[in-house]
Amino acid sequence: MSATRAPTGIGKGPRTLVMISGGGTNLQAIINETLAGELPINLFAVVSDRPGVLGLDRAEKAGIPTHVIDYRAIGERESAEQE
Repeated sequence: MSATRAPTGIGKGPRTLVMISGGGTNLQAIINETLAGELPINLFAVVSDRPGVLGLDRAEKAGIPTHVIDYRAIGERESAEQE
């Protein structure tokens, strides 16, 4: 018997994560299409490599969980990506 995960985020369909680094205009288009039922995905999370960007606000307003991987806090981006 397999466990099922409760859906989070918005929409129904394949679980989809969007990565951003700025204002999130493409993200907003994806959110709009998903909410309208025209994009059959479950947008379950948004990840940014920069804290405080507008795209994170857009996701949070839509009820999508957000995460930040701030490479400045880790050090060099290349070494952080290898870990």
